Amino acid sequence: FGEATMNVTDSRGKYSVIFSKGITDLKALTDSEKSRIEVNTVFGENTIYIKKGTAISIRANAAFGQIELPNGNSIAFGNNLYTSDSFDKNKPYIEVDLNTVFGSSRVVIRD
Repeated sequence: FGEATMNVTDSRGKYSVIFSKGITDLKALTDSEKSRIEVNTVFGENTIYIKKGTAISIRANAAFGQIELPNGNSIAFGNNLYTSDSFDKNKPYIEVDLNTVFGSSRVVIRD
């Protein structure tokens, strides 16, 4: 029941916003090696920042929630795959598993 900002620097891990409002800032992550993180939003609101130009793949899963992706796609139930313009499956990239249940998540590209 609060607000927090998580500045993510570890390219492997699990980050959750539960019963609160948060910012999950992924801008410090680099795509120099393949990495995978998990971001969860449960009964809360989460804004996820990614750095412009980063090779990233986001597997978005929603159940009774809402996820807004940078390409304008929005899902309330089910899943969707977003890949950045610089994504190439044959090169290193950041893989994000984004799960939202009874909440909302918004992915925003920032400089």
